[in-house]
Amino acid sequence: MALTKIAVTVGPAIEKVSTLVSLIKAGVSIFRFNLKHGNHHWHSSCIKNVEKASRIAGKPVAILFDLQGPEMRVGELPKDGIRIKRGNKVIFTKKNLLSSFPEAIPVSESFFQKRLIKGKRFFLDEARLELEVLNRKKDYISAKVIRGGVIQSHKGINVPDTKISSPFLLAKDIKDLSLAAKHEIDYLAVSFVRNKKDIDLLKKQIKKLSFSTKILAKIENRQALDNFEEILDSCNGVIIARGDLGIEIPLEEVPYYQKKIIKRCAERGKPVIVATQMLESMCDNPFPTRAEVSDIANAVLDYTDAVMFARETTLGKYPLKTVLVAKNICCFWEEKRPPVTGFDFELTHQTASICYSAYELWMSPFCQKEKVKAFVTISKSGMTPQLLSRLRPNLPILALTDNKKVKDQLCLLYGVVPLFFKKAGDLYKKRNVSDIKKILYYIKNSGYVKKGEKVIVIYAEDWGTGGKTSIVRIQEIP
Repeated sequence: MALTKIAVTVGPAIEKVSTLVSLIKAGVSIFRFNLKHGNHHWHSSCIKNVEKASRIAGKPVAILFDLQGPEMRVGELPKDGIRIKRGNKVIFTKKNLLSSFPEAIPVSESFFQKRLIKGKRFFLDEARLELEVLNRKKDYISAKVIRGGVIQSHKGINVPDTKISSPFLLAKDIKDLSLAAKHEIDYLAVSFVRNKKDIDLLKKQIKKLSFSTKILAKIENRQALDNFEEILDSCNGVIIARGDLGIEIPLEEVPYYQKKIIKRCAERGKPVIVATQMLESMCDNPFPTRAEVSDIANAVLDYTDAVMFARETTLGKYPLKTVLVAKNICCFWEEKRPPVTGFDFELTHQTASICYSAYELWMSPFCQKEKVKAFVTISKSGMTPQLLSRLRPNLPILALTDNKKVKDQLCLLYGVVPLFFKKAGDLYKKRNVSDIKKILYYIKNSGYVKKGEKVIVIYAEDWGTGGKTSIVRIQEIP
């Protein structure tokens, strides 16, 4: 199996239960719901399908909601979109003023809060279309088409080198948060994060709704890069959204920041996802380009937690093949890449230090000769497997927990195989070493290891005491 996790975006191409089951069996462990598209009824229906598929496949999955945030987007257009040609003049207006400008393209209110002066260029649909501002008025903007194409509903708009001044959470986001609370989703991603204040505002809204989730900050503009350390302090993980990022900053800088962000996330022990156009050609073709294969390989070599697909699985013709291709690339390069070097892992508390010691034990000549098969952790909060995962060992981390929420959230972490152990509650107190056998029998019966194989077990003497992991043992499976 691939240790690098695979995330897919749910759409018409994969919404059926049978397709979702196939994807989970092929290696998908995170399902993203893009709240910029679809209505609440459709999303709720698909969430139920994902949960049913997870039960059928016998594997846990994480559900990730992606909020729109202050992202600028085109409004509702005819089904086939509107074609614009080079040299055409196009009018853009606010959605609520469309009756006054019936020929105009409706756009987000935030589009009008940008510094759009005459001559300023902006982009639509991941820079597939390019326009230049001709004139700006209070209620509309006229622009000349530089690079034409078809404008589709809800496609993104980018205006590079300008700061977003609009509110971070829109009215739509507040409504979408209520849906997230209803389904108790595992991860909440939000677009165009600018600074720590944005994350704090989101946390307040989540608290009002009295539900627990983890926040992933999408890094996709210069403001986020400039404030990255404070954003990382405030969130639970990061998505490198290369589509918008590659428009907001020069393209050649994207690989540099990808590597830098992955490194910092690993050092801090926070999960990171690389996203956008990873296997884009497989929307229409059964095989990827060689450049796309290299792109996924480099993400693995950078030590990402996960790779994520959007169009490939929402509207693409070959969603299952896309996942299988990604899995094969990940598996190959996980075997070929060297151990992590040059990372400054923070060892600020006991559990972090013990996990690092367990990793070094696995790297020892003895464990390499004995071909240790897995790490085994017992965790209430998920801290131990998370701090072990960031070290990127080339073997699975079998993480036992009696918390279903933690079990599903662990699906995002590199190398972690979450196992729901109902009896874990009985083990969260001092016991003698023989109690470890209960764990060893359980993972053997789950099919992840065989009799006679060796594993490295990591736990606390007082099991279930947060931050107090204290014991590392090499154990043979009975």
